[in-house]
Amino acid sequence: MTIKVGDRLPDVKLVKATENGPEAVQSGDYFTMLADGNGDFAEAVGLTMDGSGFGLGKRGQRWSAIVEDGVVKELNVEAPGDFSVSSAEHMLGQL
Repeated sequence: MTIKVGDRLPDVKLVKATENGPEAVQSGDYFTMLADGNGDFAEAVGLTMDGSGFGLGKRGQRWSAIVEDGVVKELNVEAPGDFSVSSAEHMLGQL
């Protein structure tokens, strides 16, 4: 099921790069700027796509959200090939 405005973000295991190598962390502890290499977070929020036809495999769609205390206040999911509602400019207009 795809996440929607008003939903709490899922807390999934991600990997943080450290000077001692990869370290498992929870997304709830490190929400921004972490890679979702296995697509666990994208799958947990229901925002995956299959780019296998382009050699990209399963990955997260292009999207952005405004989140307060773990709850989605605004959700912007791009149409395939677009880059508008996930832009910084668009998000600044939503704040």
